[in-house]
Amino acid sequence: MPSFEDLVKEKSKRLESIPLKMQTAFEMQQKAVLDEITLLINELDVKGGQILINKNNIDLISKIDADLKKVFLNEDYLKSVKQFASEFNKQALINDKLINSGFGDIITTAASESYINLAKRGAVQSLIGAPIDTEFIRPVQSILENAVVNGASLKDTLKDVRTFIEGDAKNNSKFSSYVKQITNDSFAISDRSYTSIISDTLDAEWFYYAGGEVEATRCFCADRVGRYYHYKEIESWGNGENLGSCNIGGGAWAGEIDGTNSKTIYSYLGGWNCQHSLMPVSISIVPESDIERARNLGYID
Repeated sequence: MPSFEDLVKEKSKRLESIPLKMQTAFEMQQKAVLDEITLLINELDVKGGQILINKNNIDLISKIDADLKKVFLNEDYLKSVKQFASEFNKQALINDKLINSGFGDIITTAASESYINLAKRGAVQSLIGAPIDTEFIRPVQSILENAVVNGASLKDTLKDVRTFIEGDAKNNSKFSSYVKQITNDSFAISDRSYTSIISDTLDAEWFYYAGGEVEATRCFCADRVGRYYHYKEIESWGNGENLGSCNIGGGAWAGEIDGTNSKTIYSYLGGWNCQHSLMPVSISIVPESDIERARNLGYID
């Protein structure tokens, strides 16, 4: 049986590696879509480097919606999304092992199992459903429609499309940022919410702030990772208390998700793109210094 420390390392590593794998699959789709758009643009009627405003060009652009969806949602991408969804269940099993290591054998609740299915559906919908159309396909189509209707430069049109899809030196790709946030947050929030549901059934009082420090780790997580906290102190963060130097004013911290409070803190934790988690633990492994801190704060006798 792996140790608590080994399981924490595995869990934390997956919070970064699993979303990254999905993001890599998406980047391949970006290239496929860009190649398809380039082929389409090369079919447009052009004179002197300017796109002609004519029926042929307008008819070509009108078909792009279905064409891009077909290219984007190809078999390889759909397989990647399916694999990403399956990792939610694997992460839940690791959490079960972690909680078992501190509390003995537990029985997962129907609520926790149903939640994982709900979280998976939400993630899949965000990666292949309506957001793909509204956040990616439609904006690309608008760029091309405007270019054809206004007789824009072919060179500038290609540049505008490439900048939107891939980003440039000044700006990241908007949709890449969207996918990064969706994959990071859906996986991490489901991980934390699953643990929170089980913790409630255990009446857990103490939690370990698990995870590693990555390049983008913000103050809130950097100050707390690797330490143990009483649930009352955790809930105080959600109320804007005990934030220390991470308080940017008004009881808030950088990256905090709107709607964070004493209840949702267990799911939202550090905020957007947070790859940390709270693991319920037995007081028997909590350092005396952390117990003393909770005592000084008036959370325990």
